[in-house]
Amino acid sequence: MRKRWLFLLLYTTACLAQLPGIDGKWIGTLDAGPQKLRLVFRFTTTLNGLTATMASIDQSARELPATSATLYGAT
Repeated sequence: MRKRWLFLLLYTTACLAQLPGIDGKWIGTLDAGPQKLRLVFRFTTTLNGLTATMASIDQSARELPATSATLYGAT
């Protein structure tokens, strides 16, 4: 039984290591009608899942935490 759990843990770790990485800073521009806002998203993969923060450079809003983050379309 112990070997089975160890195998499952190692297999899961190996699968997660092959996922495409999203970690890091992602910068873009939100076109809000006459105004354009520069946004920075920071994604971090942890043992508990994906976390994210957002900053609006033009509005001086720094590191606002997201309530949830989900990666779709990972192959």
